[in-house]
Amino acid sequence: MNGRRSYQTIASQIEALIRTKYEIGDRLPGERDLAKRYNVSRPTVREAIVSLEIGGLVDVKTNSGIYVAARSASPPGGDPGPPPFEILKTRMIVEPEVAALAAEHAVAEDFQKMETALSQMREEDARNEPTELGDRMFHCALAQACGNGMLIELVELLWDRQQKSEMWLKADSHGRTPELRPSWVADHLAVFGALERRDGKGARDAMTHHLERVWEILLEAGAPE
Repeated sequence: MNGRRSYQTIASQIEALIRTKYEIGDRLPGERDLAKRYNVSRPTVREAIVSLEIGGLVDVKTNSGIYVAARSASPPGGDPGPPPFEILKTRMIVEPEVAALAAEHAVAEDFQKMETALSQMREEDARNEPTELGDRMFHCALAQACGNGMLIELVELLWDRQQKSEMWLKADSHGRTPELRPSWVADHLAVFGALERRDGKGARDAMTHHLERVWEILLEAGAPE
């Protein structure tokens, strides 16, 4: 992608604000206030904060706020990957339709793979571990059930890019908490139930609901106002 993403411009402006107004240990304004200050969306500010967190400029403390950790960010060590809301917006376009197709085309082997993935998610949750391995297994098994080879490749590519994105992993680390993981599992069970009923609309709606929940979690987790 050519040019700067919006979050990079805002990150630079927040860094300049820190240099002129704040000291190490100071608490920054909340993300809603920053969004108003710079006239951008909350997701753009969230991505900017994530990038500054990766650069060591700020420290995001759950249920507390955003604090200055340094007065200038560390030079980037490489491409941090696509930002989380860019990834998620693409998934929200693709995966609900994949789920609807899977409700029509899934066979017994596909259901077995998805059940294995759900078991993996439950085991990860029981061990108080992030549920990302089982999560990927489920979404990729769902894609494999959709009957469209190009969509299978696209979903697997999205998940590869997501799990290699430092931006995504940092944002996700604030949201995949013990308190929220059960809802993650329940969302996947809702998709699976619709597939079992061969309910394409229900599968599409359940996947849309799940990804909208992920959007809200990424937006709110770790960034109290």
